[in-house]
Amino acid sequence: MDIETRYLGVRQLTREMLDAATAQDWDTLIRLDARRAALLALTPELAKLKLSPEQAGRLADIIGEMQQDNAGILEVVEVSQKHTRILLRMDRGNP
Repeated sequence: MDIETRYLGVRQLTREMLDAATAQDWDTLIRLDARRAALLALTPELAKLKLSPEQAGRLADIIGEMQQDNAGILEVVEVSQKHTRILLRMDRGNP
């Protein structure tokens, strides 16, 4: 598997993770995150590869898209955590 194909696979998993987070499907999010981590562990560091300028540009675009999706995942998770903390306080009678 070439490096671009590998990063496209990681990007796809990241998009699926965003969909799972948005749907508050935490079990799926955790499973996808484990799959993504395993794929990334098998992916060589970009700094160690000799890439053409075109390849480097495409990979930079892919990584940028993943970073945007990661930010979206983080936002959804943080909001959910905030709501959960509020509900837990209410359960103890401390609004």
